[in-house]
Amino acid sequence: MKFLTLTISLLFLAEYSFAQYTITGRVINQADTRPLVNANVFLSNTTIGNPTAADGAFILSNLKPGKYELVISCVGFETYNKTVTVNNSNIDLQTITIFPKSIAISAVTIKAKKGGDSDRPRYLEWFKAEFLGTLTLARECKILNPELLDFNYDGATNTLTASSIDFLIIKNDALGYKIKYLLKNFMLNFAEDQSHIFSYSGIVQFEAMKGSPEEEKQWLQSRQEVYENSQMHFLRSALSGTLAQDGFRVLRVPANPQRPADSIVQEKLSIYRALKNDKAFRDSLKYWQKKADLPKLLDKVTPGPLKKEDFIKGPDKQGIYNLNFNGDAFFITYNKNHYFNRSARSTLSDAENKDNTLISFDHDKLLFDKNGTVLNPDGLVYDGIWMRDRISGLLPLNYETHESNLAVVDSALVKKIIEKVTVYTANHVTEKAYLHFDKPYYAAGDTMYFKAYVTEGQDHQPSKLSGVLYADLINEKGGICNSIKMHIVGGVAWGDFALPHNLSAGNYRVRAYTQWMRNDGGSAFFDKTMPIGSTIISSNIAESGVLNQKSAVAKADIKFFPEGGSLVAGVRSKLAFKAIGPSGLGVDVKGVVLDNENNEIATFSSTHLGMGYLFLTPSETKTYTAKVSYAGGAQEVIELPKADINEIGFAFTDINRAFAVKISAGKQWYRQNKDKNYTLVIYSGGVPQSFTTKLESPEINLDIVKNNLRTGVATATLFSANGEPLCERLLFVQGDDLLNLSINTERKSYEERTATGIKLNVINGAGNPVPGHFSVAVVDESRVPVDENSEPTIINNLLLTSDLKGYVEQPGYYFTNRTRKTEADLDLVMLTHGYRKFEWERIFGNTAPLVYQPEKGLSITGHVNLSGKPVQNGKVKLFSKAAGGLMLDTLSDANGRFVFDNLTFDDTTKFVVQARTAKGQKDIEVKPDTNSMQPVIALKNAPGTKDNGSLAAYVQKSKQFFDEQDKYGYHKNGYMLKEVVIKDKKTIQFEHSQNLNGKGNADQVITADWLETAGYSNLYDAVRAKAVSIHFLPDHRLRSNRTIVSFDPKIPPDYMLIVVDGIPQLDDKSTNNIPYSPLDGLDASQVESVEILLGTHGAAIYGSIASGGAVIVTTKTGRRINNYYKEAPGVITVKPIGFYKARQFYVPKYGHAASENTMKDLRTTIYWNPDIITDRDGNVSFSYFNADGKGSYRVVIEGMDIEGNLGRQVYRYKVE
Repeated sequence: MKFLTLTISLLFLAEYSFAQYTITGRVINQADTRPLVNANVFLSNTTIGNPTAADGAFILSNLKPGKYELVISCVGFETYNKTVTVNNSNIDLQTITIFPKSIAISAVTIKAKKGGDSDRPRYLEWFKAEFLGTLTLARECKILNPELLDFNYDGATNTLTASSIDFLIIKNDALGYKIKYLLKNFMLNFAEDQSHIFSYSGIVQFEAMKGSPEEEKQWLQSRQEVYENSQMHFLRSALSGTLAQDGFRVLRVPANPQRPADSIVQEKLSIYRALKNDKAFRDSLKYWQKKADLPKLLDKVTPGPLKKEDFIKGPDKQGIYNLNFNGDAFFITYNKNHYFNRSARSTLSDAENKDNTLISFDHDKLLFDKNGTVLNPDGLVYDGIWMRDRISGLLPLNYETHESNLAVVDSALVKKIIEKVTVYTANHVTEKAYLHFDKPYYAAGDTMYFKAYVTEGQDHQPSKLSGVLYADLINEKGGICNSIKMHIVGGVAWGDFALPHNLSAGNYRVRAYTQWMRNDGGSAFFDKTMPIGSTIISSNIAESGVLNQKSAVAKADIKFFPEGGSLVAGVRSKLAFKAIGPSGLGVDVKGVVLDNENNEIATFSSTHLGMGYLFLTPSETKTYTAKVSYAGGAQEVIELPKADINEIGFAFTDINRAFAVKISAGKQWYRQNKDKNYTLVIYSGGVPQSFTTKLESPEINLDIVKNNLRTGVATATLFSANGEPLCERLLFVQGDDLLNLSINTERKSYEERTATGIKLNVINGAGNPVPGHFSVAVVDESRVPVDENSEPTIINNLLLTSDLKGYVEQPGYYFTNRTRKTEADLDLVMLTHGYRKFEWERIFGNTAPLVYQPEKGLSITGHVNLSGKPVQNGKVKLFSKAAGGLMLDTLSDANGRFVFDNLTFDDTTKFVVQARTAKGQKDIEVKPDTNSMQPVIALKNAPGTKDNGSLAAYVQKSKQFFDEQDKYGYHKNGYMLKEVVIKDKKTIQFEHSQNLNGKGNADQVITADWLETAGYSNLYDAVRAKAVSIHFLPDHRLRSNRTIVSFDPKIPPDYMLIVVDGIPQLDDKSTNNIPYSPLDGLDASQVESVEILLGTHGAAIYGSIASGGAVIVTTKTGRRINNYYKEAPGVITVKPIGFYKARQFYVPKYGHAASENTMKDLRTTIYWNPDIITDRDGNVSFSYFNADGKGSYRVVIEGMDIEGNLGRQVYRYKVE
């Protein structure tokens, strides 16, 4: 294959600086010491130059620090050269003497060993092709004085050499430069293998041409286009450390270890050729000839692109940098959109190559300074796009980019995607919450401490959106046991739940959310199952410790997921699968794939938690099934997705610092869509990045570097030219933007009750110290063992599980000890889970307006009425002595509603609300709105937590702790938490109704007025007498007459759900065959309303548990939660729920042993501090006292910096 290589002196860069300096001097004639007028003084390779004045003086201005080559030329005089180094001051060169030429300019002489004057035109064409270049730009370059060229052709070596006796004048109409070039030497060698070896060097001066405004605008654009992917662009990016950002990828091509260095090979060949007539050395000559014939480089590249520090070192004390080759070569690719074709190295010399260059060097290090001088340029060889520019694409050393003058080259599709995503993300800002707990589980009587980290956007900035975070403790029946509001400041807040000593054991839940998160439903909430042990066993908890789940499937289930969404006939595709057992957890499976002729095509087995994958190359004429075998011996046959020749797909492979992408089209798809554009969009960190390619062949390969992708879940989508999403998958990016937390103690082991000092240092991914907000939990690991694979953390929650649909089992496994295996298993999670954040249909379509707005602070709202009618423009005042003498006033709206918002107060604050009409009338009614809570929604696909013995053992350890404290009079007032009744406040027709469709929105309603006069004692009988369209069954269950009953007696009908004060009644409490309904236990006279939903249209909001309809009961006891008192006409006292004031974690202080009390210190949480803040140097220190427990103490620190970078570290020390 024909190819070209180029050897050329590199022109490097002046250091960029705001300071600029001058060079001055005076030029005289050596013959008579008179000043030389109009001598041309310039800096080589720049546009900087001036003629000397009448007194021979010159000044060169606007110089940046660096090393330059000063040149003085004048007709009849020898050219003067001097290296000048500009540091941080102006330079005065004083007087410079130049010498007249010893002979006058003679006629041009053509020297040739082969041919004569008749060959000059041919030599000139060879020269222009190599000197000016082969790109389109060369057509607009013209040498105005080619007669100054002197050629010499050596036929024996097929080598053409040339030089110029004075400056060549080259007019570059493409870039708008007139170039003066004094050619010192030029060499063009035609090798036997048809390769060309080419080199040139000289002195060059640039002069910017003057043109029309349109011409100069075009020149600016053309210069920018030439600059992009030029050696100048590359070197500037390399020295500034922005290679990936600017669109470059550098791969190292290893030297062939079987071939010695060129210097050694040539030396040996020279020796043995001289001795070739000596038989004793003939074999040696053959040996070294074979070595010389070996390729210098291996036909592969090292994985992952290089960074600046990987191949550029320096500067040293002399300001010298070195480009480290060490015998290898560099494969450099450039693309604005980071579209990198890995197979392009074999086509470097092809005209289609527009992005790639291979650089090799005969020495280990290329030495250069920061300005532009290469100290050892001999032996530098180019192959690829850089060798084509030559003089036609040469820019001056002092060129500065003009990107703002360029037209943005982008497709309408990419613009549409970016615009749509920008608008959508601006209106649908993602807000997340993560809670760091002091322990992974608790016992009745404990205090559950936690810190909340609330983030905003996909880059996890500390949230400035919301100021109020709600946290709920939810019992095993779905009731809210405790609820608090926390004040979010700087994206953090903290609180706690005190667990009563007589609390039942069970799998409780802790939920945290903001009002803004409610726009996404419960899927946006932080929701964690929290095991709580107790000596009191709940009837809803099995002895194994697993929450009873009636919805658990009777057998394991397996699903198959083609990568990208579809199987393409004739294309080898990855098919991932996930098998889930009845418990909701992954189960091991294995099996075979059979075609429709019962031939075995492939085998498979799960590799991690029921997940695995297989490769399949499906035929368009066949169908496939998977014969699955489960661990228990059960088998199942599953039909696999059908493959189609009219499909397109993609496959991603993680290659360390990049994703290798293969886009594959089926035969029919390729025939119909050949040469059409396709756009790959990677959505990462809230930013879409696009990569457009043309379907030039059925298979396209490209690399996506990870440098611009943020750590976390990213989605990759391939779009057609008309914007249709064709295939999609999730990726997990393991970046370098996590915080590095360094935890140190003075010792590795301590004694009981001794003080332990912790020093924390935090740096970011760039190695810089950062201030941040952190929380620390220290536990006695011998008393509180932790399963780190299953442990939720700030990293695996905010970066992984919060972004995925469904349940992710053992999220800590993928981050605790990262290996190739864990990364491969994490990719299986990506292939088998859905993305929660958005769908393209929602982004491209019209979305409904958001119902809930962010809360910056707390609110007190209500209504004022006069004679049952709303009071408009009523004067409402709010007073509070406890809130710093607060006094506010407002007016009621047309509905009589008043609002005081953005308040800050704690949960013990009382307020007085006073209302008057616009005319000052006092006798009006003031009603504050009820405190509403978000209804509890069951966690989808979330299995219960099984106790492996750790919780049971912990309960006993906790009992010892409490028993010890009881000896000294603690814990005499333990109590059971009362269940908080859920409220809603959408309408005022049924004041305390819990109907999620809206108060009173039902097929039938029964009011308190009827219930109080109907004479029925229990609600079941009352509803039976009043309700229509309901079948009351002998077992006291209810069935809507709209429910379809199956003829198969084995399939039970869907019964109506009973909801009391917002809590679904799911338990069957029938005993001794006595029928019982939740309605039986309610006094009809104490019920405010009954709302009946007969069909799925109204009950759908409650999910599948209400598929048979629902009966919504609101009791009168719900009124007590209003917590307000009427003091006088138009005046009430109200005590709303304010911000919770977190408990201070008790840290004992021990002094001398003789003074210690005798109570044993059996703490399990040794230390908890939610308020750890590092200084600007990334440092913070804290200390505490150890307990009496001996063993391993586990320190966990989590948090984030002000930029949203996350960090976590675990540290252990011994207490002996």
